[in-house]
Amino acid sequence: MKKNKITSILGLITPSLAQGTAVAAVLVAAFVAYNMGARSTGGSGQHNQGGESGDTSASDIVYVSAMHPWIQQDEPGDCPICGMELVPMERSEAEALEQESSGTPEENHGSATKTHDHTHEHTSATNGNEILGYACAMNCVPPLPEEGECPICGMEMQAVYDDDDAPEEGASERRMTMSAEGVALSDIRTTTVQRMPAVRPVRLSGQLAVSEPRRAHISADVGGRIDRLHAEFEGTTVEKGQELVVLYSPELLAVQKEFLQAKRSFGNLPEGAGAAIRRASEAAVAAGRERLRLAGLTPGQIDEIAAEGEAREQVTLLAPIGGTVIARHFEEGEYVSTGGRILTIADLSTVWAELDAFETDLPWLRLGQPMVFTAQAYPGEGFPGEISYIDPVTRTGTRTTRVRVDVDNPDGLLKPGMYVTGLVDAEMEEETPPLIIPATAPLITGKRAIVYTRVPGRERPTFEGREVVLGPRTRDGYVVREGLAEGESVVTHGAFRIDSAMQIMARPSMMSPEGDAPAPGHDHDHGPAVDHDEHEDHPEEPAPAHDHAGAPELGAEATEAALDVYLELTEALASDDYTAANEAWQRLHHKADEAGEHTLHELAGAGTEADDIGTSREVYHTLSNAMIAAFRDHGNPASATIHLAHCPMAFDWEGADWLQASTQIRNPYFGDEMLACGTIEEEFASND
Repeated sequence: MKKNKITSILGLITPSLAQGTAVAAVLVAAFVAYNMGARSTGGSGQHNQGGESGDTSASDIVYVSAMHPWIQQDEPGDCPICGMELVPMERSEAEALEQESSGTPEENHGSATKTHDHTHEHTSATNGNEILGYACAMNCVPPLPEEGECPICGMEMQAVYDDDDAPEEGASERRMTMSAEGVALSDIRTTTVQRMPAVRPVRLSGQLAVSEPRRAHISADVGGRIDRLHAEFEGTTVEKGQELVVLYSPELLAVQKEFLQAKRSFGNLPEGAGAAIRRASEAAVAAGRERLRLAGLTPGQIDEIAAEGEAREQVTLLAPIGGTVIARHFEEGEYVSTGGRILTIADLSTVWAELDAFETDLPWLRLGQPMVFTAQAYPGEGFPGEISYIDPVTRTGTRTTRVRVDVDNPDGLLKPGMYVTGLVDAEMEEETPPLIIPATAPLITGKRAIVYTRVPGRERPTFEGREVVLGPRTRDGYVVREGLAEGESVVTHGAFRIDSAMQIMARPSMMSPEGDAPAPGHDHDHGPAVDHDEHEDHPEEPAPAHDHAGAPELGAEATEAALDVYLELTEALASDDYTAANEAWQRLHHKADEAGEHTLHELAGAGTEADDIGTSREVYHTLSNAMIAAFRDHGNPASATIHLAHCPMAFDWEGADWLQASTQIRNPYFGDEMLACGTIEEEFASND
């Protein structure tokens, strides 16, 4: 297995310059793996596991160059040779690290070749490891087969060794032991797995609507002609009982005459009339009164007609509630049939916020839950409300469920039809609080999730990879359903470095569950090691910078809708403009709502919640992988060519890709710090 691995990695030394950047990242990862697994010749027994220590005074801390360990000082700063930021370290660790670097500062700086040879002899004699190649730590040039100085920056090329530190007998293949210095230089950090309430911000979007119980219609209970409308336009404010419609109705006129005739007949009954006749006459009067009520007249209006003793040719319809006229269905002079709506009035002192919840949001929502939402018309101002209704049916077209919130609107600031975004701090309802790990702990491939835990009771820091089953995403982490126990220590910073070293050593890792093979994401040879002497007539095509098969899936329509805003977001991050980036996230979130795209909605929602530009770049990384995967599946919807760029140094040498319209590199992951860092790896021609 080791022979094949060495051959495969050595095969990376000779590819074309276009692949050099990615290859250097692999060799530097191998160098990190060597430092992690190398047997310490001094000082490792003097430290606590993982480079952790107890109370340490400020005088015991020095700042050391990771690439030039003899560069040490008492204050923070940058290395005068390579310019990298100095790393804080205990003084005893720094002294041990300087001893391990083999030689004095003068020897290291002035006689690099001699010191380098001495180190090789010592390592080979101690570990018997084979040299795989020589890499520049700053990645100026592709890896070289010979030792020496980098022809660009002049730094000493670092030897990359095959790590022969196999697991102990009976130990898991997923374990890797590191030196204390390796833990400190790699900045490995751990967090204890705890049970705690699972809280997640759920962001919903929608629009305001009229509250149905506070809506009333003025309808014609009898047919007739509209002679007068007192509500001259929509938006007129009216009071309850105010005259609104003057209606001429021959049918209503006939009903009035019948009522008056019955009333006169009852009043003209002789004193000696029998009880039966009197009851019949009273019933006729009551029936006439009821017909007038059914015709839309109020009891007061009926009494007025009875008192006057004459039928009215025109009848006035009154406002049943106070509020605002929101619709005029007829104009003056038009005829309306029985049951026809003439005006619609709404009381806007309370309105509804009708929001769309995706299926993944529903487990977090419940009736009576408080919510705060914002309107674009009033930025920075929150309006409180409570969830009063969750639709029992999901709309098949958008795969969303309607959620209704009752909102008080005493000042009339909120208008029906306004676009609003609601935020619920939802807590998962479970009898026992679930296990929660930070969001930076799991390495997620799309189908699998891997975490690295610290093995307790080990003299040297030892980490073990473990596959876990994740539950819902919380505010700052994930719920863990299976794979971890309360109290275990999980790596929250530096897990990708450990995983990269596991890949180099052909052990089980994130992208290679069974080990024995390089990760797909770093397979630049498109296959296993090949004897190039036997295949000179069949050169292989260069691979893209990374495999984006595990990225979130975006449909063709979502990709086309998001592309323009995505390119604006790329430029904003490259310009270190957090405000512009946040505005771009907001626009992208709105586009996702309009298109009903759940995946894009989730990504854009996470971007809008980013509190700083660093977090925004992390979410952008996921969005970029999704966009690139969509480009490979559906092509380029733009009218011009779009370029795929790669930066090997992003996210602590993990590397990252992005799409841009220009051929000139503008790095969104570093901005002005390293604006031109990266290479164009691929082009996507327009579908047109």
